[in-house]
Amino acid sequence: MARLREETRVKERALNDKLAKIHKSVAASPFMDAVGGTGGPGTGRSWRMTR
Repeated sequence: MARLREETRVKERALNDKLAKIHKSVAASPFMDAVGGTGGPGTGRSWRMTR
């Protein structure tokens, strides 16, 4: 059981690293700059505030 938990932690860490790279590439894209970084109509929030 301990081995399974450790395997899960390792795979979860790798997945989190991949997701962080994707998030970084999307957040830094020219598209997000063009959009203006808003959270959407009526939210009053910027996507930059949620980083």
